Amino acid sequence: MNYQPLQAETYVSSAAMISAYSERRARLMTPALRPSEVKAKPAPKRPEIVIVYRDKSPKDAHVRSWEAWKAMQGSPCRNYIKRRCEELGVPYEGIVGSSRFRRYCYPRQLIMWELKTFVKPSISYPELGRLFGGRDHTTALHAVRKIEAQRAKESA
Repeated sequence: MNYQPLQAETYVSSAAMISAYSERRARLMTPALRPSEVKAKPAPKRPEIVIVYRDKSPKDAHVRSWEAWKAMQGSPCRNYIKRRCEELGVPYEGIVGSSRFRRYCYPRQLIMWELKTFVKPSISYPELGRLFGGRDHTTALHAVRKIEAQRAKESA
């Protein structure tokens, strides 16, 4: 609301004061206009809105290469798992996830066996299970034994 400072009005006669009062009262006390009597102004035309989808986190090439380098500096076992997932054509989330589908179980067991046999033989079974989504050590032990038995059967 706009408040304007009050100014004292001076009247020449009492008739001028009464007419000013009646004008003010008529202006303030008249009933509101009905909606049909109010003339609506046409809405201004809005410009056409164009939605542009952008990358949520735009990054320069050097930032992306730094992130890739930083990811490679992590666990060598985890990097091996990611690389083998790409080679086998299986998503990393499927291997370390809780899925029990055959298309994820066999590659998971194979990678567990490779980690324990070639990549890091000193890794403990509980640690190996944790690499694959918090699995138990018996899962890792079963995977290694199963692949070893399968290899032995194939060679015989």
